Amino acid sequence: MITEKIREYNKGIKTYILRIIPQSYRDNPLTLNTIYKWVLIGLLIRFVFMPFACHADLLSVYWRGHMIVYHSFLSYIYSFPDVLHAIFFIYLKTVYAI
Repeated sequence: MITEKIREYNKGIKTYILRIIPQSYRDNPLTLNTIYKWVLIGLLIRFVFMPFACHADLLSVYWRGHMIVYHSFLSYIYSFPDVLHAIFFIYLKTVYAI
């Protein structure tokens, strides 16, 4: 029963992904295999470099949003991304009761 649901789910994902690719590319198996190979190469590159590609500037925006929500740290005028992240953290705080 569970394996049938997993198969149906996987079939739905496969048909959704195939609908993203234009029909002219889906008709040619060589082109479709080339697309799959390049997507796989792109994902592998992404997962190899992802642990090293997070810069402190990216983390600082999340840190300032965290400081606004959880520690009421208001020492200067915040930028728009800081406020957006603070609003998102407020949402998470109410939904997940963190």
